[in-house]
Parts: sequence; structure tokens; C-alpha cells
Amino acid sequence: MSEVDKYLAMKEKEYRIPTNTFKVIPWLETTEAIVRAFEILSKYRHRIEAAAFGADDFCTNFGIKRTSTDTELELPKKLFAMYCHAADVVGMDTPFINIKDTEGLRKELEMLKQFGFKGKFAIHPTQIEVIQKAFLPDPKEVDYSKRLVESFEKAMEGGKAAIVFEGNMVDIAAYKRGVNILKRAGLRK
Repeated sequence: MSEVDKYLAMKEKEYRIPTNTFKVIPWLETTEAIVRAFEILSKYRHRIEAAAFGADDFCTNFGIKRTSTDTELELPKKLFAMYCHAADVVGMDTPFINIKDTEGLRKELEMLKQFGFKGKFAIHPTQIEVIQKAFLPDPKEVDYSKRLVESFEKAMEGGKAAIVFEGNMVDIAAYKRGVNILKRAGLRK
């Protein structure tokens, strides 16, 4: 990543464009890269648009067999997603290679969202809509978040740090979750 950063900085200077204009999506594909992910992603955050987990190369490097269920990758994927989040980088998963198994892709996407991934690469055009739909917030979730955020912000103006909202106790964590949903829906910056 150091060499890439230097090369891109040189080209930006050569083309007389602002520093850090060029962005990359590095693929972390080895055990060392996953173990050092936070360090790598934090150091080069200025260059990174997102980061990708490379499952096949990771398995090869680690000396394990990749199975159709990917259970052998649950821990490294969870760590990768967590390190991406901590470094404020969008974490993306490797492509789902069985292009005819749309239901399998949907199941994997649900699991990845629970791990904290924010996207997934497609290997075939038929996967794009399924992946996009999975990572967009549900319209009901967006509507709920709009109401929650609005109510909570009014309460904060009055000095409150928690409220009862639609029968539930809501604090700053729920408020932040609502704001994040609105950001994913493109309704907040």
C-alpha cells in the first residue's frame, strides 16, 4: 500500500490535481493482511474508498479448503468487517461464485450484514440487483428511523438523553443507529 500511495501522489502532482484524489479498493487476502487490517486501513485511509476481503486467496494463504458454506471464513470475515469499521472504511466481501444460487446469495448477504459488511462484489450481472437490495435499508426501517431521529433530536434540544419512543426506551445508541440508516438511504450526510 505504501508504494501505491507514493505512486498515486506522484501522478496527482504530475497531473496537477488535488492530493488524495485517486482512491483504491485494496483486497486483503492473507492472514497477515487480516491481522494487520486496522493498521493498514487506518494508515492509508486517505487513499481508500473501501476494502475487500479476498476469500480464495486467504484460504490458499492460510492452507485451508474453502467450502460452499464458507463456515471456515466466519471468524476472519467478522474480524475484517470490524477492523474496517474501526478504521472508518467500507468493508466489502468477496464475490459469491455460484451464480445460479440466488437464494444462497441472499442467505449469505443476510449473514454478512450481521457481521458488519457494507457491500459485496458481484461476479455476474444477475447478482447486482440482489446485492444492492440487500444492503439498502428497508423502507419501513427508513420510515421508523425518520420518526425516531426527529423525536430524539427534539428531546435533545430540551436536554434529554433518552426518551420513550413508540413504547420503547431509546437512548443515544438507538438514535445513532437511526441516523446511520438514514445515511445509508441517502437522506443524511
